[in-house]
This record gives sequence, structure tokens and C-alpha cells, in this order.
Amino acid sequence: MLKKAVIANSQAITIGDIVQPAATGHNQFVTPAATSGLILGVVVGIEKLGAINAVNTITVGSGNETTNLYTAVYIPSYLPMEYEGDLSAVPTGDNLYNCFLTSATAATLDASSNSNLFGGTAAQFWSYGVTSYSTSKANVHIYKSL
Repeated sequence: MLKKAVIANSQAITIGDIVQPAATGHNQFVTPAATSGLILGVVVGIEKLGAINAVNTITVGSGNETTNLYTAVYIPSYLPMEYEGDLSAVPTGDNLYNCFLTSATAATLDASSNSNLFGGTAAQFWSYGVTSYSTSKANVHIYKSL
């Protein structure tokens, strides 16, 4: 079942972005995922006043939390799904089956953040390795979820 949440003030959201709750005191709103924290879901649509908006990306104004003009439609992170994630760089060595954090771009996984699940701190995504057709894409599932 898809979920919806109002986009936090002054945020840019793109379909495919990974979202998390906004700052403390604004947890009912969503923001693109930072390089840490629990994941709420993956954006699959953007609505304007309850109707699907025919855009792939939107930057909302500073009053969106008050007006509820734009909402993000997302697949909840607690659903057991595998995603294809874009990596910021090709992973090296034994770093194919590791955890990754989101990068500064909320739709990209930071290849330099990899850490072994059993020997380091668990990150937001677990990788099953790169795809068979691209070394800059990985098969992942959300590991740190709400």
C-alpha cells in the first residue's frame, strides 16, 4: 500500500528519492534522506492538492507545511522489496556486499560509505552486489527503516 506525506518546507523532491521524516518538531513532513537516519520510503509520485502532478521533481515553497499543497507518494520502507540503487562510484575490492548510506543526492548511494555489516556500523541500505549489466548500480534493500 502506498503512503503519502506532506513535503517539508523549501525541499526539492524527485521521483526515486529516498525520504525520511523532517527535523524534530516536523516529523509529520518528509524530506530527502540525509546521510544518516531511518528511511521512511521511496518516492513514486508527487501530488498537488490530492491530484497526481505530472512532474518528476518539485521544489516546494517555504509555506508547504501550512498549505499542504504538495505531498510525496511513497512505497513504505517496511515492505520487503529489493531496489536497484545508483552508486556514486563503482565499488572496489570486497565492497560489493556491504551497507551503504545515501549520498548528498537522495536517489544515489554513496559508494565511499560502504561498511561491512558484520565488522562496521550498519548503514541505511544492504547491497547484494552490483547488477549484471552495470557496475554503477547495485541490488539493495532498505536496512534502517521506520
